[in-house]
Amino acid sequence: MDIHDIYISFDIIDLIMKQLNLKSKIFFSQVNQYIYHEYKNKLIKYKIYNLINHDYLEFYQYLYNNHFTSPEINELLIISIQNIPNVYKNNICGFYDLKYIFELLFINQNHLLPDNEIKKINPHFFIHFYHKLIKCLDKNRENYKNNIEKSKYLISLHRNFNGYYKSNIIIRSIGLPRYKKSDQIFYQLI
Repeated sequence: MDIHDIYISFDIIDLIMKQLNLKSKIFFSQVNQYIYHEYKNKLIKYKIYNLINHDYLEFYQYLYNNHFTSPEINELLIISIQNIPNVYKNNICGFYDLKYIFELLFINQNHLLPDNEIKKINPHFFIHFYHKLIKCLDKNRENYKNNIEKSKYLISLHRNFNGYYKSNIIIRSIGLPRYKKSDQIFYQLI
């Protein structure tokens, strides 16, 4: 196959794709029509990059309907921790929206990132929330949720938390959490 008049065998392209991180795979797949068609179905799962910290319901579905390796999940966790959105209980009081991090830690709890790496990414999150989330981790989702309910620091994940984004989109109303889009689906998820 030719890429800008340079022949590269399919085996080499496969090796290149395996070595790239998720975002680079998406960009590399758009270099050439063949690569795009060959890897399109494999890369559909990487739409999750656009969903992380933006659309929880779709993020959750992509996370559980596609197979992600531990390094991929850790990469998503890094992205999520770098830019944690805020959720507001009123006009003044804001909290970290930890539901994306909650899911990524739960699904990948046997292969967590080292503490020093989390500390480098977001020191405030590391000091105040990370160890509390890790302490709550459990293989059973219900136990994990119950442990979170006991923690005063993880208020944004509590069942009775009512919150909204600054854009005035209501994201939760009584129940952990209930979303405007689909109360039933999200309530069953977390």
